[in-house]
Amino acid sequence: MQRILLITACTGSKTYRPDGALRKEDFLDAERFKEKSKKLNPYLLPAGKMYTGAQHLRLNEGVLTLRKKYGDETIDVYILSAGYGLISEDYPVLPYEITFNKMNKGEILQWAQFLKIHEETEKLLPHYDLVFFLLGKNYLQALQLPFEKVNDKQRLVFICSNSSKKLIPKKHPYYRIAMGHNDAREFNYGLVGLKGQLFKFFAHEVVKSRGLLEEVYENPQRFVTCLEHYKQKSHA
Repeated sequence: MQRILLITACTGSKTYRPDGALRKEDFLDAERFKEKSKKLNPYLLPAGKMYTGAQHLRLNEGVLTLRKKYGDETIDVYILSAGYGLISEDYPVLPYEITFNKMNKGEILQWAQFLKIHEETEKLLPHYDLVFFLLGKNYLQALQLPFEKVNDKQRLVFICSNSSKKLIPKKHPYYRIAMGHNDAREFNYGLVGLKGQLFKFFAHEVVKSRGLLEEVYENPQRFVTCLEHYKQKSHA
């Protein structure tokens, strides 16, 4: 069986939004971080339970579907956090107010380097054959593609927007599946959470036929072609 990894982005919507949430300056100062963390400790949650944005909720439904059918080891989930860097869904996090979506390109690269996002992602990737990236433009910039330590046997599948696909190399093992406003209409789901909804649909298809994972590994475009019947029929 293919070893599967899903990398998604953190969301502004969180289970807890207390006053005094962590900010950039807190992550930059170890003592300050320690003091604020003590005050925020009642709000500590695993990362997978902290985020409540539409994309995160929908993809989690898909992940749960896969794990219920095939076991917890079927897929690993990591989150690209603008506060903590690349973390597993089980990593404990405190509420914070930082997002790459409010940074310009220079700020994104500087902060991503501080969080060691490129390096940590490269350490993780060799353990997987099939990797799905569900990231918006600014979070893709934080990855600082391309990676140096990928191999020909891997498939890195990026579910991305039409405007951000240029950030992804046009060569194996990178594969781009671009989605835009027309796709959001056809799948009858908001653009912000569309990537998560598509992964949820994909998970349902994998439950019907586990061989679909091998098909996507051989031809990553199968990720989207297998979802055609989820599109809403036009009444025009």
